[in-house]
Amino acid sequence: MKYAVLIDVDGDIMYVPNSWPCKTSHNNPKLFETFEEAEAECSNWNTGMIVDYLDDAIRPMNPEERKASLIRGLKNSVR
Repeated sequence: MKYAVLIDVDGDIMYVPNSWPCKTSHNNPKLFETFEEAEAECSNWNTGMIVDYLDDAIRPMNPEERKASLIRGLKNSVR
């Protein structure tokens, strides 16, 4: 698992970019192999928050989320 640092830039939430200047908030994030490396970068930012970063993958639902999704699907279905 890799880690990234989220920051708030004038109300815009974005990942700390790999290089500056970045043109958009959808940048190539700077990724860290260990939590300690991410903590070191996070300490450079007033609004920094460390998050797990999944490489272009969607995390599978846990059983509670799956159940809630099924219930919501039943409520939304029109018959």
